[in-house]
Amino acid sequence: MLPSLSSKACTYRHLLPWHWRPTNSFALAYAEEIVLQRVQDCDLEAKFVRLPGGEEIRTVRATVGQDAGYLSRTPIVLLHGMGAGVGMWCKNFGPLARQRPVYAVDLLGFGRSSRVAFPANPELCESAFVRSIEEWRKAEGLNEVILLGHSFGGYLAFNYALRHPNSVRKLILADPWGLLERPDNHQPSRRWISVVGNLLHRFDPLAVVRAAGPFGPSLIRRFRGDIQAYFDDDKDDVAATAEAATNPESVERAHDILDYIYHCNAQPASGETGFRYLAAPLGFAKRPLYPRLPQLEPRLPVSLIYGGRSWLFRYGRPADAPDLAEEFRERLGPRRGPVTVRCMRNCNHHLYAEDFNQFNKLVQDESQGLDCSFVMLPCGAEIRTVRATAPGADPAAYARRRPLLLLHGMGAAVGIWCRNIGQLSRQRPVYAIDILGFGRSSRVPFPLDAAACEARFVDSIEQWRLAAGLPEGLLVVGHSFGGYLAIRLRWRTCCSPIRGGMLPPPPGYEPPPLLRRIASVMDYWRLDPLDLLRAAGPFGPGLVRRLRGDLRNFFDDDGDGSSGWLGDKSSGDDEVLDYVYHCMQCQVCPSGETGSRRLCHLIAFARRPCLSRIDQLPAQLPLTVLYGGQSRLYRLERARGEPNIGEKLRSARPAGSTQAGGVRELPECGHHIYAEDWRSFNAYVLEAFEGYA
Repeated sequence: MLPSLSSKACTYRHLLPWHWRPTNSFALAYAEEIVLQRVQDCDLEAKFVRLPGGEEIRTVRATVGQDAGYLSRTPIVLLHGMGAGVGMWCKNFGPLARQRPVYAVDLLGFGRSSRVAFPANPELCESAFVRSIEEWRKAEGLNEVILLGHSFGGYLAFNYALRHPNSVRKLILADPWGLLERPDNHQPSRRWISVVGNLLHRFDPLAVVRAAGPFGPSLIRRFRGDIQAYFDDDKDDVAATAEAATNPESVERAHDILDYIYHCNAQPASGETGFRYLAAPLGFAKRPLYPRLPQLEPRLPVSLIYGGRSWLFRYGRPADAPDLAEEFRERLGPRRGPVTVRCMRNCNHHLYAEDFNQFNKLVQDESQGLDCSFVMLPCGAEIRTVRATAPGADPAAYARRRPLLLLHGMGAAVGIWCRNIGQLSRQRPVYAIDILGFGRSSRVPFPLDAAACEARFVDSIEQWRLAAGLPEGLLVVGHSFGGYLAIRLRWRTCCSPIRGGMLPPPPGYEPPPLLRRIASVMDYWRLDPLDLLRAAGPFGPGLVRRLRGDLRNFFDDDGDGSSGWLGDKSSGDDEVLDYVYHCMQCQVCPSGETGSRRLCHLIAFARRPCLSRIDQLPAQLPLTVLYGGQSRLYRLERARGEPNIGEKLRSARPAGSTQAGGVRELPECGHHIYAEDWRSFNAYVLEAFEGYA
């Protein structure tokens, strides 16, 4: 716990009258309230969040709507710069909250958060700031967040992502302080600048504002009037001018931003002192970010937004320095997560207010893509959910399109759709879930009866839809076991059930004696299909790599480079196989795998095959079936001279039923068609759903 400054005096307070500075905590609270009245088009909730050490963090939460689907999206957390507070985001709350919940905090030692004494050691001081952010996140119950920091907030956001990469979905640095290193040969143009800089560094940056006493507000207005202009540039119309002349409240707000800044910084110095401990003379950081950029988690998406006229990137930067975007990417080194650099050419340092429309648009663009969350069902179980969006030029029309749901196969999870989510989300919002009992979703017991077990799976997906706030009539793509469940959902469905979920055992099929023996042993001892993998212990990963090395080739083959990945194309040598292993090697119990076993007999064939029940589907329900020509089951059909899956499907469906795409074969593919030929797979899915709004 850091010591509190609430009862401590400033270094000069004993020399001045008690009321020398026209401020107190109530004045700051009132100034914050006036500034937050600027926020429109969203609901604000302001509160104090208590940390384990007793400190309090001022928090503002902005939302648009309270439906479960919206609230489950990955939130944006805003970290302000030095000497600022939550009110400085008043131009950003509304637009950003339309997409997802937004949190803004007064950093520890700033604004209305607790004033504490920071250690003078730069590393310890940095750790104290980062620890307070992590404790706040846990106290708020947030999992992953999109972390956006401006100026000093960007510096802290980087250090937080460095220490807690698993808690950050994306890192956005907005004109971050401390990014650049001080050049070795950098000297001020005049000697006196260096002398004054070293002298002032002994004092807190805004000590002069506090020392000015009653002249402090005028001092802020005189030297930082440009900031007020940034926030008022949408008030220059005739109506606003008339209102200012007749409405006393409008006159009161003429300097609301500057008054808020004054009251934030006229309180006892705390976070400002911590900033001084982290800063070197003349504005550089003692521990700059550039040398530490390669230490960031390689998979973490990073975005840099900076002002083309910002003093942070002009001051001390050689004229012959390389392009900042190229240098930033080069310093980051080889990465698997996407890296973007955006320049707001006509903006200075306070780009979030100078051109708030462009800034909000850039942040919205950078925040698109994947939202990862857990959706809780009424029974208390949780479903791991990934939401992907790419609204393009018409976000309103995009939001009205019917969402697409992806259901994985047995032993898999949401990550296997990494080849497909990016391209499919360009047409409509895409959701992928870990089916109950698989991946990171809750592990629950399933009934022994096949019909009841099937109903448990299907009901959990319907309960997830309701909990996520999604409309009826979702479009569904299901692969393998997911295709089996997709048909049972009776939604508009595109499925690729390349295992025994679609077909019953072929007529006259006599399984080999060895297969019968294995199936009998597994049924008697109630063994799950992947128990051998779990029993292999430390040899499990090697077993997966040896027996399923083909999966690595499917996911590593980028072909012509038009990758379906959301991030960079390189996936690492065995990332996919390691993911498959950890999905199968559950620490608690197999669960979903057990449920799928109870739906099968002879290991791979369904006890309640879809083909024998497909005539029960509504005649108007469009259905597309994609299958691999090299799939073992369908090769067996051809070898026995039986009708192929397409002919069986057409004869099984009632006369006059509609087909959207009918039956498509990918002749060179086996089971994993979504990855083996992901371009064709994505194209077929987009084509099948093209006509649905």
